[in-house]
Amino acid sequence: LTTVELPEGLETIGKRAFFNCNLKQINLSKNLKSIGEDAFGQNLNLTTIKIAEGNEVYEFDETRGMLMENNFTTQEKNIVYITDMALKQNNTLDIPEGVTGILAYLDRYNIQTVKIPSTLKNISTRSLPTGIINMEVDPNNNYYLAEDKCLYTKDKKSLIMCYTNEETVNLPEGLETIESFAFNHVRNVKIINIPNSVLTIKNYAIANSYIEKITLGDMVESIDPLFKGTNFSTEVEISNNNPNYTIENNVLYNKDKTKLIAVLYEIHEKYIVEGQVKTIGFYAFYGQAKMTDIGLSNTLIELEGNAFANCNGLTDIYIPENVQKIGANCFDQMNNLSKIQIDKEFGTISGSPWGAIRGERIVEWLK
Repeated sequence: LTTVELPEGLETIGKRAFFNCNLKQINLSKNLKSIGEDAFGQNLNLTTIKIAEGNEVYEFDETRGMLMENNFTTQEKNIVYITDMALKQNNTLDIPEGVTGILAYLDRYNIQTVKIPSTLKNISTRSLPTGIINMEVDPNNNYYLAEDKCLYTKDKKSLIMCYTNEETVNLPEGLETIESFAFNHVRNVKIINIPNSVLTIKNYAIANSYIEKITLGDMVESIDPLFKGTNFSTEVEISNNNPNYTIENNVLYNKDKTKLIAVLYEIHEKYIVEGQVKTIGFYAFYGQAKMTDIGLSNTLIELEGNAFANCNGLTDIYIPENVQKIGANCFDQMNNLSKIQIDKEFGTISGSPWGAIRGERIVEWLK
């Protein structure tokens, strides 16, 4: 697909609408008000974007190859796309003054330096190039700070991105949040020491198989079950003084072990849930494709949403009678699941078949 004629009345282009096409030019209509995330991503030959006269929302900077979106309600300007040609021209991404956010995905290894203007206030790691070795933040920027090869919020309470080449990272005391994908792009880091001040670790924050060991401090109180994604190789330690979590046999639990939060290693064949566990949490077994059998204890009361999502090694599962609740999409993306046996009367747990792709025909009520 090289050319698209969009109707004059078009107001919205959806997320990834033209992803991975071969567009060379696109004309945006006068009434266009919204372009979805990564709508033109991977269009490597797209160099020309023409905007109809009268469209006040979008502007295209031909010199920088940047398509920008103006939000007059919030007084914000976002970069929604940068042409591949523009990104190839040099190893520095100089974000123009006046830009407040980046919505484009810039997965480019040749970009090594990013210059952040005083106006930028909305950014995520996924919108930053993957080969960064240097970041320059305008000293008048009130939102971000680059220090010791890390990008933080200005108050240094949230880590946005680490881009160091060191093998050991000692994050500073006072840091409170590690954002999603913060360590997504480092290649040399092997050990991360997280200080006692950190309270929150978000999903995919440390989803990087190059990392060998993570140590968690005393006070962390919110760990997303997918904080390592499906990286099962990294060793995780947590302080015995932490009042909220414990790690035993490479499994993350709440402190009294009544909730299984995440299995931190790759399961081969069968896994048996310990007897004191009453709840299996959201995404606790997500992506455990080599787990072929699961033993659930009679003390179990609840399976939260997506608990077994993407566990394609499981063909059947037995739910004991004490279970009272099964969350939405508990068995989502389980392509080989052909039998769910429930030791209860028909319909006593709502929501059946809880995301199982083969539907009700695989659910068997045993009483």
